[in-house]
Amino acid sequence: MRQGYDPLVSNASPMRADVMKAVAKAVAASDPGAPVVPTQAAYATDGAVFRNAGIPNLRRGGGVRHGQRSVAHGLNERIRVKEFYNGLVYWYVLIKALAG
Repeated sequence: MRQGYDPLVSNASPMRADVMKAVAKAVAASDPGAPVVPTQAAYATDGAVFRNAGIPNLRRGGGVRHGQRSVAHGLNERIRVKEFYNGLVYWYVLIKALAG
């Protein structure tokens, strides 16, 4: 079996100290005590396209899965209400920290 397309290769985006500081502040506000752990996704995103166009990007993961079942990308995709509101806190603090 052969893959039907060539993989899109791109270099990783730099981990800027100011962005990581803002992320840590937002995580502390939305999920106190949760660690900030940089990782690399093992799946495809649009990130490579943006990076190859000269636009650095990072992805914010997180949120708590609903029980043990993965419901991502399905017709019944959902999160708990508490996690929705924690996400609002996260994005509010992050955007405010980065916007100055």
